[in-house]
Amino acid sequence: MPWRPRREPIPADPRLERFRHRVARIWLAQDEVGLLLVLPEVYRTQTGGALWWRRWSEGRHGALLFLSLPQSGLPFTDTFVAPDDLADELDDWDAGCFRFVGETYALQWLGDHDSRRLASEWFGMETHAGPSPPVSPPRGPANPDSC
Repeated sequence: MPWRPRREPIPADPRLERFRHRVARIWLAQDEVGLLLVLPEVYRTQTGGALWWRRWSEGRHGALLFLSLPQSGLPFTDTFVAPDDLADELDDWDAGCFRFVGETYALQWLGDHDSRRLASEWFGMETHAGPSPPVSPPRGPANPDSC
């Protein structure tokens, strides 16, 4: 039994791939209040064993989120979307919505070039070099009341 989970790749989640290394502008009413960066992640959990022998679950998709919400007192924070919550989160992102700490925000997803630039400038992360699959073209902020 392996001490650590296997690092074998699992098939990509097509819905999550749309948001791989993407940045979204976060809006509250008509004010831009921050940025969100999405990094897909594969999660595995220990299902049994102890000490030198362990059993691990199959990999499942989740996401790491990096946020900058300066007006809320959070200049930078990170969180994750657990695999069990991913489908609901993707539904919200597709609708241009983001729920965080009891607040509903509108999202404006940016293109690949702007996402790479802002990921570097705001989060200090160099994202992938290749283009992501297209996300709906950037528009004005969504209406949080529609979430």
